[in-house]
Amino acid sequence: MLRFNRFLVLFTFVLFSASAKAQNLTQSPYSVVGPGDIHFPGTAQLLAMGQTGQAYRRPYEINILNSASSSALQQTVYEAGFMYTLGSLSNATASSQFDNASFSYFSIGIPLSLKRGVSLVAAILPYSAVGYNLSAKKEYGGNPSFTGTTEMQGRGGLSRFLAGTGFRINQYLSAGVQMNYLFGKITRSQQLIFDTALHKFNLSEERVQVIQDFQFEWSLQFHRSLNDKYKLNIGLTYIPQTSMDARSSFTNRSLGWGGTAMYTADTIEHYENKDGKVVMPQSIKTGISLERKGMWLIGADVNYTAWSDYRAFDQSDNLKNCLSVSLGGTIIPDANALKNYFQRMEYRLGGRMDNGNLEINGQTINSISLSAGLGFPMGKSKSRMNLGVEYMSRGTTSNNLLREDLFRIILGITFSDPWFIRYKYD
Repeated sequence: MLRFNRFLVLFTFVLFSASAKAQNLTQSPYSVVGPGDIHFPGTAQLLAMGQTGQAYRRPYEINILNSASSSALQQTVYEAGFMYTLGSLSNATASSQFDNASFSYFSIGIPLSLKRGVSLVAAILPYSAVGYNLSAKKEYGGNPSFTGTTEMQGRGGLSRFLAGTGFRINQYLSAGVQMNYLFGKITRSQQLIFDTALHKFNLSEERVQVIQDFQFEWSLQFHRSLNDKYKLNIGLTYIPQTSMDARSSFTNRSLGWGGTAMYTADTIEHYENKDGKVVMPQSIKTGISLERKGMWLIGADVNYTAWSDYRAFDQSDNLKNCLSVSLGGTIIPDANALKNYFQRMEYRLGGRMDNGNLEINGQTINSISLSAGLGFPMGKSKSRMNLGVEYMSRGTTSNNLLREDLFRIILGITFSDPWFIRYKYD
């Protein structure tokens, strides 16, 4: 009954998370190209450590960043997360604020063989998000009185369902394979609107892309105890370039005169459900960590993604390759201090920086973030409530660009139970 109650609490948490503005995962102008903003696939614990996790290996936590880590699972683990984001967009003269809440992840990990270190992990979470509303005026024909307003909107994104397994090759090396199923719809529209006095037809176009296909990733983890107290972990994950099945619908039409006349005057081009391919780029991720068993861990990750190879229906969005570096750590003062709750809590800290995958007006849109978090033990079990916070700054106000400042709060819950264990009786 206790396990059922825990699962009911977790399931309710997931339903609440999924219903809280899940359709609006981002409001970033930098989601205008490619698949949009890429969602961090890790847990609240790893986000609080600067999104570091390739060499993270725990017996009572799920690490989706490296599937080989699931070979360490000792109990059935299920986790869920919910994120709230408060942000602002600013240029050289003005700024605006926004906020949104979203489901972050739900995952379950089951050890199939403790002796051989074989485990199964499944999860569902967002992969990317598109959400922007931009407007700009432009002169045509070199005539200042002949101007038009371009309005661009985008919405949607991709979700990911994954299933993977990790297993020990020997006492020092584990491997893992993970199958990702990406699915979702991205809608981008654009309107060119002229003033009524110009007697020009307005123009409108809308493009919808639907992606549904599989992607695989392969992982390794080296794990070795240096002595009775210290342990060294090294992780590596490779995601090959993948050509994914997709469908595209497109409508280009002329509208009536004036800024408010939106009726269709003529359809210039239209097609529906045209088959094509979306090429997702290859990615290489590696990390290293040193830990004092049961007390602290410090780690670093380096991730590289070849976004310049991204293609959607044979079109390039002029993305650039992205390199990110992250550093993070965690400490538990005394895991056995049953009479001192604060000694049993887990304290996390981290930071991250990357060069982004966009370059606009000759300016690289890079980002930097700082994060921290707490882990709250639940009774005497291995279950925990996890809280993480992150501040991220992306972009710049120079060169007529926008700076994005985000403050994220992520609440996660981890339940760990000894399911599927055979008990022996004398």
